[in-house]
Amino acid sequence: IMATTVEGVVATATDFLLKSPPGEFTDVLHCLRKLLSDESILNSTIHATCREYNTENMYVAEGPSGNPVLITKQAETNDGYIDPRSGKVVFFDHIVHKITGSRPATSQEIDGDVEQYRKEFETAAMQYVKEHYLHGATAVYACKAESGGGVQIKICVSSNKHSPQNYWNGRWLSEWVCTVQRGSSSAHLAGSIKVDAHYFEEGNVQLNTDADKETKIVAPDASPASLATTTLATVRDLEAAYQDDLDTNYRNMDSTTFKALRRILPITRNKVDWEKIMHYKLSHDITEFTT
Repeated sequence: IMATTVEGVVATATDFLLKSPPGEFTDVLHCLRKLLSDESILNSTIHATCREYNTENMYVAEGPSGNPVLITKQAETNDGYIDPRSGKVVFFDHIVHKITGSRPATSQEIDGDVEQYRKEFETAAMQYVKEHYLHGATAVYACKAESGGGVQIKICVSSNKHSPQNYWNGRWLSEWVCTVQRGSSSAHLAGSIKVDAHYFEEGNVQLNTDADKETKIVAPDASPASLATTTLATVRDLEAAYQDDLDTNYRNMDSTTFKALRRILPITRNKVDWEKIMHYKLSHDITEFTT
């Protein structure tokens, strides 16, 4: 790592760590420690780096009762992370990736006035993730909207598949914010999707892509259940369309992107006669052998 000061080395190492592929943060950290002449210089920043990486990538932890708990920026409190499903704040160790304890959430952390909306959206989100993400988890948070007296529901989806024995790891993250006015059957939905994949069998290929989405929701009626069902159906359609676009792009990559990266003909403007080249090589080998 080329840097002129200790601060520069730490900043560069931190950047490497925050860009670690899915499931490979610890591997990158071990490699960095071997490269550094004094690995202890990372000790003062490693906790903050782990915390940033885990929350940015919505780490899925195992809760006290075995249920998945998302460690997200949306759930962050002064001392832990809100698990709205259990009504608790969990304490999470970012270094060893384990929940170490919990406490009851306060009324400021889980607003009972919007809990009906949150629970309906949570039910719909859990069903959606169960049907479409084999290794997925979700968390739903709710609060009063900043203006207009409405309700803002935040839906987080995190799905990871790690297969290092087959030289690949992948991660799908999506965050959706639905803003609805009480008594209205329509809502505004905005979200983002982020996909990371790493293939490293006899090479090193990474995919990092993201997209922002926005649309209007119109439910059959103004009930929280109806809004939740309609919203998650729209999320399903938007995420499926994005995945289809990725599939199409990579199926066509050989005839589009890769084709643009190479010459149709070599610099001589003549096609290579591979049989002639092999003949020349064979003649050369025979000559060397006989002499």
